[in-house]
Amino acid sequence: MSNSTVHRHHILHRSHIKKGHIHHGSSPIEKNPILQIFKGNEITPQIVSDASTLFSNHYGIWGSKGPKPGSRIRMNSARLREQILPKNLEGNCTCVRILIQEEVVGHAFACSWKTGDEGNTVCWIAQLVVHSEFRGQRLSLRLLEALKEPRFTCYGILSSHPYACLAAIRSFAGCDMANYDPGDTAQYKRTILESSPIPYIRDAEFNNDTIQKGNDSIKEETCSAFTRFYVDHGEPQEALRSVQGRGVIWKLGTLKEGHEHLVIVPQPFVREPSK
Repeated sequence: MSNSTVHRHHILHRSHIKKGHIHHGSSPIEKNPILQIFKGNEITPQIVSDASTLFSNHYGIWGSKGPKPGSRIRMNSARLREQILPKNLEGNCTCVRILIQEEVVGHAFACSWKTGDEGNTVCWIAQLVVHSEFRGQRLSLRLLEALKEPRFTCYGILSSHPYACLAAIRSFAGCDMANYDPGDTAQYKRTILESSPIPYIRDAEFNNDTIQKGNDSIKEETCSAFTRFYVDHGEPQEALRSVQGRGVIWKLGTLKEGHEHLVIVPQPFVREPSK
């Protein structure tokens, strides 16, 4: 992949990205990862094209109710820009990506908007994709950490993949799933989703369950939304079984077809002690 279109003064080497080894498939390779951040009009057509390629090759495949069951989900540059970089939000969009040996191996796109209630500003992770051979390497966490800003009063994500949800909770709540309070999702989802200027978020269907903070006995539907995105859940379910096999507690339930997990984290996040 050519990197000639990237302005070098936007390349940031973060201290939490350390030299060492990353496991590419079954073999470790020497890496010197580069983290890049682009805001607003810095997100060039080449960056969008690179994102389209990563998404189309590594996001997932269509489920049984999708338009092409078993086929890889693809999104061209124009569609990607329309979905996650809407014109009315161009100045409030950020792209973070990680390159290893000049290959984009992960990206996160985020958009921000005000909810209208008390001037709260939401940072929404509109897309998070990691190369399939680099998953489970904490790249999602590094991408999301780079998006954090003091002006944001709430973070949110819709995703069918447990790695994305766990990374969002770790990054924005500063804790693991065991100490995450899903009551925050139930409390804030209506205000945030309905105020979104991004159509697929605003049009997502969710139930109206409300629960007290600290109460983990919730319906699975409370932390999911019907987005009509019929991605196959086979690989995400395999990933979930893997993390649960390592003792990770999972509070977001099992997804129905066409649904995605919903995670909302207000700031500051108050951690409940483990019981």
